[in-house]
Amino acid sequence: MGREGKTPNPLIREAKEPRHDDGNSDGKRVNFIHWTRWDNLMFSQTGLPPEFLMPLRQQIFALAVSVLVFIFIIDMVRRRRLREEYSVLWLVTSVVMFVLVFKYEWLVAVTYWIGATSSTTTLTIGSLVFLLLLSVQFCIKISRLTNQVKDLSQENALLRKEVEILSRRFGAKE
Repeated sequence: MGREGKTPNPLIREAKEPRHDDGNSDGKRVNFIHWTRWDNLMFSQTGLPPEFLMPLRQQIFALAVSVLVFIFIIDMVRRRRLREEYSVLWLVTSVVMFVLVFKYEWLVAVTYWIGATSSTTTLTIGSLVFLLLLSVQFCIKISRLTNQVKDLSQENALLRKEVEILSRRFGAKE
């Protein structure tokens, strides 16, 4: 059993050697963190160690940003300044940000799963993947528009040639 009678989390590695300043009476400590009274209070209320908790200020900021991004994108779509096809990636990102505020342990689990050293690294990698997906989406759209411009230019040249032939045939001046 883990601290406070909770079942142990498989993502937390516990060390058997005692640590003099952690205030832990059972002789165990969680690797790479230092427990404080605040950590013990939060652990007793949530059942999660401090590394699985986001500080309150960060939670408020992340919630505000995710809600503002969501509202901003919906408003841009409503005003027809942003097409629905481009809004999906932004809306999904804001929803993922919102969920990760409440399920921060998921971010820590993904961090553990990919072998990163901190959740900040995982967020940076996630940001790079987001930018990569955004670039791919824009490349697809640019390719489609390039093909449309080519087709329209060819069609315009054919129509211009046809107008030229008709004007010569009927003797009209340009």
